[in-house]
Amino acid sequence: MSLKRIQHFAFPLLALIALAGFAPEGVLADTSPPPSQDATHPLVMQQAASQVANAKVGVLRPYKAPPKLPAVGGAAGPQREVFGFALASSLVDPTLGYGTWDFSLLSTVAFFGVHVQDDGTFAPDSGLAVWNSSELSGLMATAHAHGTKVVLTIIEQDFSGGTPHMCAALQHAGTTIATTVNELKAKGADGVNVDYEGLNGSCGSSDPSAARHAFTSFAAELRLAMPAGSYLSVDTYASSAIDAVGFFDVRALAGQVDSFFVMAYDLEYSNYARAPLSCGGFCLGPTAPLTGYYYNDTTTAAQYMSAVPASKVILGVPYYGRKSCVTSPTPNQYPSGAVTADAYVDAVGEAGSPLVKPGSYSAQRDVHDSSGAERWDVWVNTSLNCIRELYWDDAYALGKKYDLVNRDNLRGVGIWNLNYGGGSPELWSALSTYFACPVSITLAATQTTTQFALSMSTGSCAVTSFDVQEFDASINQGWLQLGPVKASGGTGSLVLNGFVGRTYEIQVRAHATSGLVGTWAQANTTVAATATKSHPWSGLYILDGLLVADLGG
Repeated sequence: MSLKRIQHFAFPLLALIALAGFAPEGVLADTSPPPSQDATHPLVMQQAASQVANAKVGVLRPYKAPPKLPAVGGAAGPQREVFGFALASSLVDPTLGYGTWDFSLLSTVAFFGVHVQDDGTFAPDSGLAVWNSSELSGLMATAHAHGTKVVLTIIEQDFSGGTPHMCAALQHAGTTIATTVNELKAKGADGVNVDYEGLNGSCGSSDPSAARHAFTSFAAELRLAMPAGSYLSVDTYASSAIDAVGFFDVRALAGQVDSFFVMAYDLEYSNYARAPLSCGGFCLGPTAPLTGYYYNDTTTAAQYMSAVPASKVILGVPYYGRKSCVTSPTPNQYPSGAVTADAYVDAVGEAGSPLVKPGSYSAQRDVHDSSGAERWDVWVNTSLNCIRELYWDDAYALGKKYDLVNRDNLRGVGIWNLNYGGGSPELWSALSTYFACPVSITLAATQTTTQFALSMSTGSCAVTSFDVQEFDASINQGWLQLGPVKASGGTGSLVLNGFVGRTYEIQVRAHATSGLVGTWAQANTTVAATATKSHPWSGLYILDGLLVADLGG
């Protein structure tokens, strides 16, 4: 299937393996040798960053500050952080851009992004053009209206020999910090996300870890310069928490940053040579396995929690997969052509492509990671005249990773990236089911009868039941438990009885199929003094734990 709105990321196979680095070493220290330096750095961020920088954005209207809005944050929204990247290159795309996103389920959106040059200044490319345009104005206004933070991603990525561009940029960190802080103040942004991806090295000094130390100092100086209350996050590799010689000193950075966005994807490039695959060269596999593989989300989360508080860890998940032509419709095949990336919106539509040979499409779950249930699909592409194999995370597999986030009590989940999923309803439903599950209550403000209906709905959240409590504000005798109410199709209803002339507070919360218990939603109603009595009694009250009817009416 051809992705028309988001360009596929395609590299020759040998180039991909070269970018992925050396023979990756592992992270299971009790059974394996120490990791090689920065072994799990992903490719996908570099590919997207290049696309953003060179995107054709046309004529843009200048940035205009949105109206002043209340402070960002509050009780509404997800119970954990949901941090999503927003690509500047398709920010206002009508089918993929921010107009299709459910901001009530997003805590933080990172504008990706602006590129840092060797001299520390921002590159005058398409990313900066969009940042300075009315497209950012619209994103800021929409996000802040929903209590969602908007942060600026600053990008420096260098994996060339000796990483001269990274070393130069870190040498000019003062210029970058001053420029970044000025942009935060000018745009009213809520913080910074630092996407500096490179390898540790000496940067021409006698210190073999000069790059590592310089980046830690950069983060500390940036923190000090940012406005009070600003949010600072850093993107790090899956193996960084135990990599003592890598680019990121996670333990030292913990005192400077609010969160680590752990780029726990593109792990097929680090896993292929190890069990359970043990491929002689690069072979296809899950981009973000939950278990079963050498590098996996469960181990990554545990390693980060051993190094920094769980409250600082955001587990990054992929809204994309990788595919290639192969010679056999069996799992973990060696690519016979270029490896390309499918955005989620493409992956979910592959089966319906007119280029699929009828009857050739099949979908399976990975047998090496039954807990993670990552999906792999095969079909015959009639245009390329080859068998195609795709590994990706659908909403069901993503839910397994969301469950890990909740189980390990991590700060939250990170999405690379929101544009790849667009408005796909199943993605937003999964986020709601695992992290929010808000309840909407339908209840008239004034009741004309003493018996009346309460309706509850959780929208896209998959829910099993509702808790319902009632408080008689007229007599102030505490909350009375009325539920649980069984849910059906995300809705529930309950008939309530009240007393003429009294006001009642009602609160409802949902129990999601994921095990999440949502927050309480509240509504008030008053039974009018002239209300028709639905029963021969005037009301109900509690006496010594027994429900007693007042027959005085």
